[in-house]
Amino acid sequence: MRVARTVPESEDVTSIWLEAADGAALPPWRAGQHIAVRAGAGKGGADEIRMYSLSGDPALHAPFANAYRISVKREDRGVVSRYLHAHAAAGMTLDVSAPRGAFGLAAGETPVVLVSAGIGVTPMLAMLYALAEDAGPARQVWWFHGARDGRHHAFREELRALAARCPGMRTHVAYSRPGDEDRAGEAFDLEGRLSVARMQADGVPREANFYLCGPLPFLRDMRAQLRAWGVPDEHIHEEIFGAEIGRNARVDNPASALSIAPHLPDGPAGDGPTIAFVRSGLRVNWSDRYTALLDLAEACAVPVRWSCRTGVCHNCRANLLDGKIRYAPQPLSPPPDGTVLLCCAKPEGDVQLEL
Repeated sequence: MRVARTVPESEDVTSIWLEAADGAALPPWRAGQHIAVRAGAGKGGADEIRMYSLSGDPALHAPFANAYRISVKREDRGVVSRYLHAHAAAGMTLDVSAPRGAFGLAAGETPVVLVSAGIGVTPMLAMLYALAEDAGPARQVWWFHGARDGRHHAFREELRALAARCPGMRTHVAYSRPGDEDRAGEAFDLEGRLSVARMQADGVPREANFYLCGPLPFLRDMRAQLRAWGVPDEHIHEEIFGAEIGRNARVDNPASALSIAPHLPDGPAGDGPTIAFVRSGLRVNWSDRYTALLDLAEACAVPVRWSCRTGVCHNCRANLLDGKIRYAPQPLSPPPDGTVLLCCAKPEGDVQLEL
């Protein structure tokens, strides 16, 4: 794809607008999805791949017609983000995947709560565009966002314009360290960090669907608060781009012992090939109720790391000791020989994994 233009959104966030280099129509996408971007940002110009949420309007209305928008936060140690901030300019070409990912709005009229911190705002903004297009006037929508201060608050004016198109929407912005120029009640609503208690005070119903995106510590804290309130896991939807460990493991220290020992999964036993988690001393028969080996590992409380769940990041890569697998979807790039990407792999017979 070709960079059409770049737009600064805050002190450390820049949006990059991408169009097909040959002018072709772009594949459609759903709010919450992301693309993988490959850039020669590594040592000696080596390729590096990173994932970025699409932050624009999924309906591709003007000014998004036939263009994708990603919004990149410049990280101090971010090899690709620093490269893009320094070099992305109109006319530059980048290798880009088709839109990927299962994170997205559930169908129906259940109340929606969009909760983000920092650059986690990007998929939420796309969801808000979708809600502004499709949500009925009776659907309740809450927007909760946390930023450091006004200088680091991206898309503030764009959000206000979108909110005006959503009559059932309420917004709440928290600044953790507001600057002298930031005025409470104008730029932000609360000094401090977001909390479920604040959501309760704002009338959010526990039966809502909660969509979360942000740094891992923020996600862990917000997930724990929602569960303590009694929100069921099926109503908590997360987008995670940092490595995560299986939720049955101790996420406060992934290297520590499991809080729950690996075990056979709940429910009826499968009748498919045998999956051996060798380090965990566990052998389980595959069942078609699992979409990938990663799902089975999580059901067994086998500690695994993951991030994209779509075959892009390779965080879920594990050693394949024996057996054959097939991929659905195909990974963006194949893993090294003797390894497997758990998030999109299914067994083609008995499999042994070094997990």
